[in-house]
Amino acid sequence: MKKKAPKPIQPGPLRQTAPAGTRALAASRHRFWMGVLIAVYVLLSLLYNGAMPFGKPPDEGAHLLYTKHLADKWEFPVLDENVREEFESHQPPLHYILALPFYLSVRGWAGEETTGFVVRLLSTLIGIALLIVAHRAMRLLYGDGLLSLFVPALIAFLPMHLAVTSSFNNDALTELWFFLIFYLTVLSLKNGLTPRRSLAAGLVIGAGLLTKSSAISLFPIWLLVVYLSFRSRPGMWRDIARHTAIAFGTALLVGGWWLARNALIYGDPLGAAKFVEFFHRPDRRDNPEWWLAHGFSWPMYLGLVCLWTFQSWLGVFNHMDLFMSPWIYALFGLVACISIYGLVRYWEGPGRQLQGYQKESQLVFAVGWLLVHALFFKFMLTFFQAQGRYLFPVLLPSALWLVIGFREAFPSRKGEIAAFSLVGGMALLSLIALLIYLMPGG
Repeated sequence: MKKKAPKPIQPGPLRQTAPAGTRALAASRHRFWMGVLIAVYVLLSLLYNGAMPFGKPPDEGAHLLYTKHLADKWEFPVLDENVREEFESHQPPLHYILALPFYLSVRGWAGEETTGFVVRLLSTLIGIALLIVAHRAMRLLYGDGLLSLFVPALIAFLPMHLAVTSSFNNDALTELWFFLIFYLTVLSLKNGLTPRRSLAAGLVIGAGLLTKSSAISLFPIWLLVVYLSFRSRPGMWRDIARHTAIAFGTALLVGGWWLARNALIYGDPLGAAKFVEFFHRPDRRDNPEWWLAHGFSWPMYLGLVCLWTFQSWLGVFNHMDLFMSPWIYALFGLVACISIYGLVRYWEGPGRQLQGYQKESQLVFAVGWLLVHALFFKFMLTFFQAQGRYLFPVLLPSALWLVIGFREAFPSRKGEIAAFSLVGGMALLSLIALLIYLMPGG
């Protein structure tokens, strides 16, 4: 007699254990706690907004000039060597179009600080959307367990992420498109990839192209989702071609016109050559050549990039010059090491028993994570911009692995307490960053 396969389980005490009859109650509790989390996040975001003078976070002034250009001239700006203060003019326009109602509501009567506070509210709203998408993605992936609350909570309380979603930039909106693709990944691998879901992915990718050039990474990520959805099935290549055409065709219909505009103005679809020509100055500290000319070797330079990126992923404020205490970064480094150890244990144990769609979703997360990090380090070979916020498009898998790893590093019930302590510690750190480092004025 054929032996019955064991039922797949979720990661330890974080798994869904409620019977079907109580799932509605569990969903209601989740909505309540997500409501509490969002309310706390909004309060913190408004406090961070008020504590950071406008223009202190990176590039805020130039982002506002882009919005002002749209409001005054109703045309897209062009990156111009003679107008260096408008150095964000190469950016795609979607974020700035969305910011127009906020800007126009105060134009003409508000000062810079009031204007800055108002336009930053767009980022706060996007931050709410990020938490909702993260929660839904985790519920699809792991059910109604604590994991689907802990992951968005960690994202909400990460100090640097709070600073980004409380300042005026196009980073938060870029992050939203990545989060939505990860959500559609889980949805499609769990419930099946349909033409409607491929269309939705195309709309998201197209919106990404209209937000930031780094969204080009969404193409290979979704291609992997399509492949995993139809591999080893009859008519596999026909279905892959069909759904790829739907998604990528829609993306180009939405955002392709901006790529064509860039090709006409700058000579390439992403405007990369013009960007390098505009910004690359070997005599400035934001270029590797400066560090190499001041005694650094390439290994030393890359080590500095890793250190600075790690610190600014957790929290380095203002113009990347307001650091927290070294012991905070050291403690978080210990947490990261414990999580890595726990992840190894997880994939040697409970992770092996996950269902197919859960493993495939994690694979897509990992490929997206590696791709974003690889492109980041490639960028670091041309510019010294070791800012952890550039890695936030893959914050969803990063937060997931931090929580799972930290939980799995401890046995049984202690692991659940450890995961709760990780989230609570990050909430405490968000307050420390606000009260000790930001509110005193930096």
